[in-house]
Amino acid sequence: MIAVVLHDMPPNEDAAARALAGVLELTPVEARGRLAVPQGGPAIVARRAEPAAAAELVAHLKAAGFPAFTVDADRVETDARRTAARRFTLGATAVQVETRTGDIRALPYADVRFLARATGIASQTTTSTVESRQFSAGRALVSGGLVLTKAKTTTTRETEETWEGWLVGYPRAGAAVVFREVETLWDGLGAALQPTRQANFTQFCALLRARCPAAIYDDRLMRRAGQVQLLGPGFAPESCLDLALAVLTAAPR
Repeated sequence: MIAVVLHDMPPNEDAAARALAGVLELTPVEARGRLAVPQGGPAIVARRAEPAAAAELVAHLKAAGFPAFTVDADRVETDARRTAARRFTLGATAVQVETRTGDIRALPYADVRFLARATGIASQTTTSTVESRQFSAGRALVSGGLVLTKAKTTTTRETEETWEGWLVGYPRAGAAVVFREVETLWDGLGAALQPTRQANFTQFCALLRARCPAAIYDDRLMRRAGQVQLLGPGFAPESCLDLALAVLTAAPR
């Protein structure tokens, strides 16, 4: 699936909404919703199954004055490519990262071009089945009172959402490094260690950001509302944070 993205959103005025509505075949009200993005974008405004169709739509958008680009949702960076920090050491010029498997990687502060703070939202559905017996007048009548009940099976599904802070550092070359609120061990903070994971994560974000003054910092994906605005109606935050990060870091600046 190809996501069609706008960046540098024009003012959300009637003329822009009408123009965007004409290109995307939306109502003006729907088009206004696509333009109502904080910080001027980027935001996904459409999706296409084929690259050629996405490229054609980008051409139409540009012709109408809307800066646009595409991101292939099936080829974005995922956890399979990122370096997930289990432990870390904040050195003088780089953060040393240790993965769960014991691999060591250095991320020089001067090499970090982008820091994205986000919230991962995971949904887990559990299914439980309970069997019981209830009185059956029909069975009692047919069996002459020998069988009074029948089996009843009840299936219930419960969905639980878990939220976890992410800080993703993007170097100028190579895979991103992700520090997760729950997975990362925060003893590397030393004297700055806080009593809770959330406080440690917040403290670490501030410390790493201060050490990477040249990096662009963006925290709009911290909140679900920000993820919804960036992803648009076609992609769900619960399953598309990787896409949201890819769009955010690919947008021209």
